[in-house]
Amino acid sequence: MIFNERDAYSISNAMDREYVANSPPEFNQGYTGAANLERPSGQAMNEPILDTGQIGQTVAEGRAGGGTFIESMQAAIRKGVGSVELSSMPVGSEPGVGVASYGVEKRQELREIARANEVQISSVHTPAQIGNLSGFAGPEKGFVDEQREAFLNEVKQAINFAADVTRGGAVVVHTGEYQRPMSEQSWAYDQYGRLMFKHYEEEPTRAVMRLVDDRTGQVITQVRKNQEVFRPVWLTANDNYLYTDDKTGQTVQVSKGDYINYEGHKVSMAERIPEFDNEKGQFKVRMMVWDDFIKEAEDRNRIKQGELGRSLKPDEIVTTEEAFLRATVENQAAQARGWSLYHSQRFNTQLKNMKKLKEALSYWEKIEQATPEEDRWKLMKPEGGHSHAIASLGLAPRENKLPSQLISDELFDIKKDLKHMYEGSATYEQQAEEQLNLLNHAKPIGKYAIQKSTDSYAEAGIYAMDQTRARQLPKPVFIAAEQVFPEMGYGSHPEEMIELIQKSREKMAKRLMDERGYDAEKAKSLAQDHLKMTLDTEHIGMWKRYFQKNEGENEQQFNDRFNKWYMDQVVKMEQAGIIGHLHIADGFGYGHANLPAGHGDMPVVDAVAYLKKKGYTGAYLSEGYGDATRILREAWKTFGSPIYGAMGPVRPGAVERWSDVQHSYFGRGQPPNYVFGTYSHSNDWTLWSQVPLE
Repeated sequence: MIFNERDAYSISNAMDREYVANSPPEFNQGYTGAANLERPSGQAMNEPILDTGQIGQTVAEGRAGGGTFIESMQAAIRKGVGSVELSSMPVGSEPGVGVASYGVEKRQELREIARANEVQISSVHTPAQIGNLSGFAGPEKGFVDEQREAFLNEVKQAINFAADVTRGGAVVVHTGEYQRPMSEQSWAYDQYGRLMFKHYEEEPTRAVMRLVDDRTGQVITQVRKNQEVFRPVWLTANDNYLYTDDKTGQTVQVSKGDYINYEGHKVSMAERIPEFDNEKGQFKVRMMVWDDFIKEAEDRNRIKQGELGRSLKPDEIVTTEEAFLRATVENQAAQARGWSLYHSQRFNTQLKNMKKLKEALSYWEKIEQATPEEDRWKLMKPEGGHSHAIASLGLAPRENKLPSQLISDELFDIKKDLKHMYEGSATYEQQAEEQLNLLNHAKPIGKYAIQKSTDSYAEAGIYAMDQTRARQLPKPVFIAAEQVFPEMGYGSHPEEMIELIQKSREKMAKRLMDERGYDAEKAKSLAQDHLKMTLDTEHIGMWKRYFQKNEGENEQQFNDRFNKWYMDQVVKMEQAGIIGHLHIADGFGYGHANLPAGHGDMPVVDAVAYLKKKGYTGAYLSEGYGDATRILREAWKTFGSPIYGAMGPVRPGAVERWSDVQHSYFGRGQPPNYVFGTYSHSNDWTLWSQVPLE
């Protein structure tokens, strides 16, 4: 036996991680998709894709994980792992869990255990409860900055912990930045315009789109595609004609379909007016559906592009839901302005009347004062208004008053009328302005969420960079956003993940240039080092649940087409240069099975082999929970790790296979009857008697 000098933390491993392949592996039994597998360059067919030293395992803490990280990591080392990912829990969820509960001594102990056993702590997984870094707390609460800060702080604690216990590596963070309908995304359709993904059967017709107030983060409206609303029929020109502008004297061209006013003059979309039905004596309205608002969004974008004289930037394009909101808000603003005009239309007239009455009051007061008191009755006049009308019918006595008293009564009524008019008019005008101002702050939920998420990722990336430098680590600590289940929202689809990482890198690079004076090239390089993604091989396969069958397609054709899509996405993410970490698990695509690689029907092996061929140098984590021993053993088996006899084959020419030994030692206490790795003699060496040495 060969023993190296180890300290008190040395653990006898169940499998040695340094070996030379000397027997062909039992490769990927039962996996039909591996037939077209591209093996890494220079790798012979009898060599494993990954050896045992390359395959790591995720270990947890707490009651479910088997204790502290120290205990769960030691248990994993005894099984023969080459690397571990420490999956943390929120601080306070159980006694003594969470990265913040590991002090300086415990962190040092984790480092020493890893060093003594030649095991790499490859990564730290933030608590699964962190579902986004956008702050989205659901449609009812909207985006909550306090939640975003709390989650970001949890990520920073994990970064600090990773910088202490690793030599550089990933800090895994789940995505799910906001809810969005699958069928409304550009990636939901293939090159022929066929729908590939939908969340539920009615989604293409019942999908809900949301708009957010960028001042508060609150969801201000939800638009359902099958929602029917009534809107005015706007007055438009029926043909082409010219007219002369009264103010400028210039000739104006009106084209058929342009918005016009009742004088036939061209107006903007914001100034459009409803068409009046002369026969019915009322303004025309019509029911509008989603397709109508698609057209309205197109019209708004065409007009906006014409005004700017250039193509619109992505964040300038008016979406269909924005067109819906604009139509609604503009109508409400117009209604408020109408009431404002109604209240203000007699305001100037009443002001003039009040001025005349005040002059008359002054005149009559002088006359009344000059008239002897016993003769003033001669100046009295009968009341007007309703009192006069009732008195003229003999229904009530008629009251006479002095002119000054009659004028004062009228002034009192006018003052109340003026107050009603200016308060009502001003209030409605205020409502109109507030409604229109809302349009300047209403954003589709995607635009708002991505801005918040990329702010958070950029900040986390800079913090990871600073922690890496503070510890002088040989490799960078980096954020590795993990695409989660498809139904959990933005970031789960490969194209969304590419966008999230690229935009976060752009924002981090800009901050480094603006705040720290880096040049563009260096800032870009640092952003790429510290912001990457975790590819979970099962999670991408879970899109199969929402993958739509083509007409006439049988099950095998459907599976083949999905597997091709799966591999296309892996290639796309690899070419985008964002993959920095790897979780290896398998399944059948319709739920979260967390099966060992090779035990489902996903092209997991193809994906791993492709990434290795393309130069992927990150960790390979066999992720799964439950029977961790079996999961790790099956991962070794699937990726071609061989088993060796004690002194060569038991029988001349025989090859030891996984099926010969997989149930004979793993998880048991008795010594094995075979050895492996550097303990194994060459297959060419046997006893002179040809008797197997056991």
